[in-house]
Amino acid sequence: LDPANPDAIGSGSAYALAAMDMGASAEEAVRAAMKRDIYTGGKVRTMRIDQHGKASSSS
Repeated sequence: LDPANPDAIGSGSAYALAAMDMGASAEEAVRAAMKRDIYTGGKVRTMRIDQHGKASSSS
């Protein structure tokens, strides 16, 4: 994973990638995709992975 080169999958991925290209965080990008894509929705969950590979999640 490269934070400088974000990626996204799913029906709203084009919207999410465009939002991240404009400076949105990953969570903000998902929320933007939810506004534009009828197949993107539900609860947004995030996960951070530190430089040691340890993951932590939040709701």
